[in-house]
Amino acid sequence: MDSPKYSRSDAFVIHPDETTTIYEYPAQSRALRISVMEVKGKRPAQPGVAFLEHDCTFSIYVVAGSGTITIDGQSYQIKKDDVVTVLGGKKWMLEGELTYITATTPAFYPEQSELVKI
Repeated sequence: MDSPKYSRSDAFVIHPDETTTIYEYPAQSRALRISVMEVKGKRPAQPGVAFLEHDCTFSIYVVAGSGTITIDGQSYQIKKDDVVTVLGGKKWMLEGELTYITATTPAFYPEQSELVKI
């Protein structure tokens, strides 16, 4: 069994584009995934698109910075100590300079996520 405690050095570092760094922590369960995201710009970086998570619902807790998250066309200003939940089946994108923690259920897997035109 894996350790129940993980440090930043245990995280997988992912750079999906030039604006984002993701620290994806190991998970003991497929029911939940915790990640730390650092965004400087737009996520997704491509113009005119948003993410669509088919299965996963996630909540973000903003640790530092500020920005705007848009969910199904509705925009929300977010800043340190705010929490936002994005339900599965919703289109979303984010823009700003911020660091946030993401809790995803079920645990994120790439096949359930796609980029869609907005």
